[in-house]
Amino acid sequence: MSATGDSSVTGSRVLALDLGSKWIGLAISNSEGSVAVPRGALRRSGLRTRDHAELARMVNEDGVRRVVVGLPLSMDGTVGAAAQSALDEMAEMSAVLGVPVEPHDERLSTVSASRSAGLGGYGAAEGSRRQRGGAAAGRRAGRRSASRTERDSGQRDSRAAAVVLQSYLDLAGSGGGAG
Repeated sequence: MSATGDSSVTGSRVLALDLGSKWIGLAISNSEGSVAVPRGALRRSGLRTRDHAELARMVNEDGVRRVVVGLPLSMDGTVGAAAQSALDEMAEMSAVLGVPVEPHDERLSTVSASRSAGLGGYGAAEGSRRQRGGAAAGRRAGRRSASRTERDSGQRDSRAAAVVLQSYLDLAGSGGGAG
């Protein structure tokens, strides 16, 4: 159930966020509110207020009616330090975004995002090198530049946001409520 008590997402755009320490993964639904599409990642500026202002700009430009934030619950479903941090940031951003902001369980979303990309937990470059050249190529892949690693991380965060959003949309569409 959403913060407003309305679990309907049909016919409205929903933005999903995967809150990381360096990147905020982004995914947006189609206009029907039924399909999640990765939208890239916002690199953290170091100031939450600046990041939230950029998110508010995106919400306004894209006609977003709701924001869903991946909630990294512990595997047993409890709220640990990471989940509490996400809840704290959600509270901060809800005052700025002007639309309902709600959590959605993201357990395994990053693992699922890596698997759905066929990467088996590796970045694209490392995965392809391992397939082509064995262990030595895998070790060389570990020496990638920081910018390549950061770029890959942002892509993973965006895919993770899409996994969270699709889960949210599927749950809302099934009549089971969302969040």
